[in-house]
Amino acid sequence: MCSEILRCLPDISAGRGTCRRREGAVEPLLNGMCHIERGATMFLHYLVSVVLIMHGLAHMSGAMAAFTARDVGFLDKPWLFSTGVTLRSPIGKLFGLMWLAAAVTLVSSGLSLLFHWGGWPALPIAGSILSLLAIVPWWNTVVPGAKAGAAFDGLMLIGLGAPWSEQVMAALGV
Repeated sequence: MCSEILRCLPDISAGRGTCRRREGAVEPLLNGMCHIERGATMFLHYLVSVVLIMHGLAHMSGAMAAFTARDVGFLDKPWLFSTGVTLRSPIGKLFGLMWLAAAVTLVSSGLSLLFHWGGWPALPIAGSILSLLAIVPWWNTVVPGAKAGAAFDGLMLIGLGAPWSEQVMAALGV
């Protein structure tokens, strides 16, 4: 909306077209509205960047649970598909690598959004898919924060994979 309004401003100041300047009050008003819209976009941009980075860093706990004896809050229960597979088993260690891949992809997508490096929407979609593939089989063992992370992954997939993804990306300033 702001870009359309700002494109109209030269017409306003020249008194042409359907945009008519009314005693100099329109331009400051429109610029003020655009400033608010840019501020909201910037806030959402930084908020999603930080949440993606934090979500990625949280995935390090899954890798640590699979490869170390350190207590990171995971329960010592089997995964959803059978009773003999735990996070410290060979299959669990493979999933630990998936947790690590999700961590790298999510942190990369957050940094990519933050610094406008590109890779959108492919990086966050890939990171969310990896995240869900890592979390869901271990649903009985993960910390509650991982379940909230799965909900965030779902929101990312809905927001970036749906027909309205262009509007979502515009709202994020991508």
